[in-house]
Amino acid sequence: MKKYVDEGSDFIRECIGQTIISLMKIKDFENISVSEICKVAHIGRTTFYRYFGTKNGKTNSLYFWLLNGWNKLYDKKLLLPEQDEKFLTYLYSIKNELMILNTNGFSGIIYSLILEVYGAQGNEPYKYLKYAGAGIWLGVIKGLLDNRFNDSQEIVLNDIRGGIISLLSKSVQYN
Repeated sequence: MKKYVDEGSDFIRECIGQTIISLMKIKDFENISVSEICKVAHIGRTTFYRYFGTKNGKTNSLYFWLLNGWNKLYDKKLLLPEQDEKFLTYLYSIKNELMILNTNGFSGIIYSLILEVYGAQGNEPYKYLKYAGAGIWLGVIKGLLDNRFNDSQEIVLNDIRGGIISLLSKSVQYN
């Protein structure tokens, strides 16, 4: 099977994912057919299967949509606090979609995004610290979803920073 990696490929994959999200606003994920996705996205079934032709194609397209949205915004030169702010801004910009994913049982896709962004890549230094940071974000996402994004980004960031500072100051006291 030919791999499609040209510039338009990501656009098509993103459109498929966005189409599924849009359809999930009006019906359950399990009731969305590939034919319906293709009709709404204005693509052929062959195109869908070319890009997401596995048994989990619909799920994979949702994950691609979520990760690709972040990758388009991400600047690898950002320092960690700046990245955290930008990541939280991204989450708030797609909060309705995150709520839909969560309601339809796809919190695992959201958590996979966190591990992709914040988890360790291979055998790099401080990998356990990176996983710990990813764990903080998993908790933040859980709190945001449970609270339906009712707190502002500023409140969330201040709460995280205050908690980290508190933990660090307590660990210095114990040494």
